Amino acid sequence: MLEALLPWQEVMLVNLLKAHESRPMHAQLWVTPVAYGASRLAQRWLLARMCTAASALRPCGLCDDCRWVLAQTHPDVFWLAPLEAQGQIRIDAVRELRSFVDRTSARHGWRAVIVEQAHRLNEHAANALLKSLEEPGSQTLFVLLTDRLVDIMPTIRSRCGIWHLPAPDRVDALRWLRGRVDCSEQQLNQAMAYARSMPEQAELVLVKNWLPMFEGLWSGIRQLTQKRTHASIVVSGCKEIWQERLLTDALMQWVEDLIRTHSVLDSPEPESFLHHPELYRDYTELVVRQPRAVERIWEIWHRLVRVRDELDGNIQPALCYERILTDFTALF
Repeated sequence: MLEALLPWQEVMLVNLLKAHESRPMHAQLWVTPVAYGASRLAQRWLLARMCTAASALRPCGLCDDCRWVLAQTHPDVFWLAPLEAQGQIRIDAVRELRSFVDRTSARHGWRAVIVEQAHRLNEHAANALLKSLEEPGSQTLFVLLTDRLVDIMPTIRSRCGIWHLPAPDRVDALRWLRGRVDCSEQQLNQAMAYARSMPEQAELVLVKNWLPMFEGLWSGIRQLTQKRTHASIVVSGCKEIWQERLLTDALMQWVEDLIRTHSVLDSPEPESFLHHPELYRDYTELVVRQPRAVERIWEIWHRLVRVRDELDGNIQPALCYERILTDFTALF
């Protein structure tokens, strides 16, 4: 089924197509969070080039080429992505890509390779992909997607045209969400905050009814500061959101809010500086109780950054979060 582009992606697609026409390059690296709809944009970019029955910006969705692209079975398109949610892209998959690149086109004379979450290429896979980028074969286009440019091998970056795709305007994002999910304005704003302003991620939070899970997590943290529960109990109720990286982001936001609360206590509208203004009273209570804790809370924030990066590896998330929550609440 041909999904409509997200409203803010229309202009992106036009710019990407124009850029390729004016300055063709065999490899592009799109830097954008997955939850901004990167895969959908890549799919529509393919349709714009593959569909023979309609215009580039309005593919028909019905011809053979469109149907194959939508099903990810087009003979001239190779999709490369991690097999598991937090897994790596391994060299075996890139070897298959190399075999694809060496073949001739089955349809229109050119082929495309889409690499999703390219930062998850392990070292051997990245080196193998580099060889394909250096020897791409005739009429082969590569599009690499990532939200972590710093983790892409420099030699791969140097062989790609790099596009930083902007985040959608918040007003546009909220308008889109209102048309997708039936909920209150407060819930919309809370979901956007926990999703770091990524609309599709915010939609997931609302559709999965995860806002009560975040509320339960914060309540658990408050109980931990009062020594009325254990970190393992608090973490055990949050597995769904840690698998989507939302738990780390929520904890980082609360830490940032506590630091900001300490800085703006005497400001006329302190809530306006916060990710989650509805928690301002709780933040104030914690900061007033232990004002010196804020000086040490940055250590927790940096640990959360490391945990977020290590989720792609083989750490034990539950144990990591338990230790962080224990150390975090011990400050108060």
